[in-house]
Amino acid sequence: MKIECVWEHNGEDSLLYSCNQIGTFTRGESKDIALKKMTHEIISYGAWLGKSVASPIEIVIVQEKISNLNIKDADSDVLFDSERVGLTKEVYEN
Repeated sequence: MKIECVWEHNGEDSLLYSCNQIGTFTRGESKDIALKKMTHEIISYGAWLGKSVASPIEIVIVQEKISNLNIKDADSDVLFDSERVGLTKEVYEN
C-alpha cells in the first residue's frame, strides 16, 4: 500500500499528513521520527475502520510545506495541492 503524504515542518519539528488515508497524521521532532510513526498510524486507523491494511506500507512524500508556525503545538498552515483545484458547479451544488 502506497501512502502519499504532505510534510509540513519548520526546521526541527514535523507534521506528516496522509493524502490518501484522510484522518491519519503524525508529528515528530524530525521528519524521520514522523515517518517512523506513520506506518503504525495507518494500521491503527485501519483497525478503527474495521479494515485490514495491505502490506507492505510505502510512505511517499508528495508535497512539502515549510512553515513559520509552532509545529510542536500542531499549528498548521498547509494547503494540500489537491485542495487548490477549483470546484465545478456540479460538485459545489452536491
